[in-house]
Amino acid sequence: MIVAIRDLRALRQSEDLNTAILNGALTGIVTTTVDGTILDLNPFALKIFQCSREEMINENVVDVFMSQSIRKQARGALAEIKKTSASSMLGKTLNIEACRLDGSVFPAELILTLHQNRQLLTGVLRDVSEEKIAERALRRAQKMEAIGQLTGGIAHDFTNILGIIIGNLEFLMRPELISSNPKEHLDVAYKAAMRATALTKQLLNFARTKPADAKPTDVNAVISGISNLLARSVTQQVAMRYKLSEDLWLANIDPGDLEDSLLNLAINARDAMESGGELAISTTNKIIDASNEDSYRS
Repeated sequence: MIVAIRDLRALRQSEDLNTAILNGALTGIVTTTVDGTILDLNPFALKIFQCSREEMINENVVDVFMSQSIRKQARGALAEIKKTSASSMLGKTLNIEACRLDGSVFPAELILTLHQNRQLLTGVLRDVSEEKIAERALRRAQKMEAIGQLTGGIAHDFTNILGIIIGNLEFLMRPELISSNPKEHLDVAYKAAMRATALTKQLLNFARTKPADAKPTDVNAVISGISNLLARSVTQQVAMRYKLSEDLWLANIDPGDLEDSLLNLAINARDAMESGGELAISTTNKIIDASNEDSYRS
């Protein structure tokens, strides 16, 4: 009896400790069955999802806490876990779109763990909304720095272009200096003005702030379109080389984000090659699966 009482006390102490850890955790912790039925939530999870415990118990976690865009994938993962007690989603940090009780969506990181004879799932969730805002602010600052780096080269280009335009207009203003065909001077001035327009448009497109818009994108086309800015972001001592795959797949990305990344990488490469060198940009198709995914983690 004494041993039994000691065991009971130890169990209660262990349960009290677990409860204290769960209640004090600064991450959301949700326990469900392998079917997704919610069994319990810690206080921080209730704060994140802006709900009460009574509202969520016995509800399906996919229906109430997952955004519409990922529900199909989440149900498939639960079905796989129930059938095989395994999934590529277990034990990894997953970037998801979670949903509060009022329907508002927010970015979150989720880690799923299977335990207690493979019948229960625990999800540890963290709201990363503020981090995403900080990341966007950092990218904006980096973009402004990149534009500052480009200013010198672009100002030089504009000076040359304006010189061509002004020179030809001066010829047209002095008939005694022009040939019998003034259209030649107009053509040269017009082409120079179009070059200036294209350069200005590229710079404005790069500088503008817009919400992320991931869509099927031709990466080669993005690289080719920004090649002039890339060339101006490096010194004359740095040679640019491109090796773009002809059968490249489309990528579901935001083209603007790719342009930002390429320009920042070019500037960093230039700064790392003070004595000059070669900057090579290449594209190719890669299949990433469980056998090689670790090689591509940043």
